[in-house]
Amino acid sequence: MNIDSSKITVQGVSGGSYMALQLLVAYSDVFAGAELLLGGSYGSANGLAEIRQKTDPAINFDDDIKMNYTMNEYAKMLNYTLTQTLEFENSKQIAPLSNLEGKPVFIYSGSTDGNVAPWNQEMQFDFLTHFKANIKLVTGISEHHWMSPNVPYYSYQWLHTVMSKDGQRIQDEDTDWNDKGMLIKFDQRELIKPEDMEKARMNQDGWMYYPKSCVGIGAPKCSLQFVLHGCAADAMQECLNTIPIATSNQMVLVFPQVDGCWRYGEENLPEKERPTKIGDDLHKYLTREGAQMKFFKSMIDRLSQPQDRKRNYFTTNVDNAHCKQHQDGHPWSGNRTGAKGENIKILKNNEFVPFHESDVLHSNSLGDKDKGVRYAQNQSDEI
Repeated sequence: MNIDSSKITVQGVSGGSYMALQLLVAYSDVFAGAELLLGGSYGSANGLAEIRQKTDPAINFDDDIKMNYTMNEYAKMLNYTLTQTLEFENSKQIAPLSNLEGKPVFIYSGSTDGNVAPWNQEMQFDFLTHFKANIKLVTGISEHHWMSPNVPYYSYQWLHTVMSKDGQRIQDEDTDWNDKGMLIKFDQRELIKPEDMEKARMNQDGWMYYPKSCVGIGAPKCSLQFVLHGCAADAMQECLNTIPIATSNQMVLVFPQVDGCWRYGEENLPEKERPTKIGDDLHKYLTREGAQMKFFKSMIDRLSQPQDRKRNYFTTNVDNAHCKQHQDGHPWSGNRTGAKGENIKILKNNEFVPFHESDVLHSNSLGDKDKGVRYAQNQSDEI
C-alpha cells in the first residue's frame, strides 16, 4: 500500500472530535488536516474543570460540558489550555505548534446541542486561531447531539479541496464501492506495547477500508484518514458516509475502536491517573507519550513503510455489507437522501438558511465562521 505522507488526516465525531484535535496538535508534523464534528477543544474536557477550580477558585466551574460559561470564565479556560499546550511544546511532548499555521480544519457545531454545548466548538475555533490554522466553522441545526449524514461529506469535501491547493474538487462518491474496495478487520493490540495495553483501552478489533486501486505494483499514492467514533459508539458508525468518498478519491480509511471514550479528559482516566497540576506527567494522554496517541503513530508507521509480504498484518477480510450492519441504530448514520445538502441548514445572520456546496468550498480564509451568534451572546463579559 502506497500512502501519501502529505495527506494523512483525521475526522472525529463527539468524543472522537476531541481526540482528533488532540492528534492534530501532538502530531502536527504528521497530520495534514482535521474534521472536528460536535466536539471540544484540546485539553478542555470537563475533567480539567476540576483542576482549574483548584488553580483558580474564583471560577465556579461545573464539571459538565453541557453548561454555558460567561465570557470571562471562557477566556480564563482558554488561556489555561493555551498555557498548558505551550508547556507541552517547550518540553517537546508535542510537535512544534508552528506546524499548525495554515492547516485546514473543519469544525461543525450544533446550535442546540444538549450534550456538547456550542461553546466547545467556539473554543476549538479560538484555540486553533491562536496558532493561525485555516479554519471553517459551520453552525447547523443539531438537537440532541445529532447531525445530518451530509455533514461528514461536506467536511471532507472542504478539507480536501483546500488541501489540493489549486482548489481542485474531489470526485463524487462511487456507488460501486462495494466491488471496488476491501473492508478488513485487524488486531489493534499488535500496535500497542505491552506496558501501554491497560492505559490504551483499545478493543481487539479495528477496521480498515482501502480501494483496490491503492494496492499492487504501480499503485498510486493514496491518502489516509482516521475516522474516530464518539463515546460508547461503534467504530463503523460513519462508514457509509465515508467509504463511498474514499473509493472514488483513492483514500484509505482506518476505523479504530476504543472501549468507551477516547482519552481526552480526566473523566476518562482512573482516579489514580488523574493529574493534579499543569505540566504533571500524568497529562501524557494529551501528548505523544499517551498510550492511545502512540497507537495512532504505530498504525501510520505500519501503513507508510514497506511491508513484509510474508507476514499477515491485517488478519481478517470481511464482507463489505458489514459496514451496513454496523450502521444500524446510529442516529446520524445512513445514506443521504435528496439533493446534496438540502437537509442541512446553517446559521447566518441569526437565521437558518439552506446549506449548499458554495458555503463550504468557496471560503478558506483564516478564521472563517459561518455563524451569526456566539454561545454567550447574553453575557456582558468580554474576552
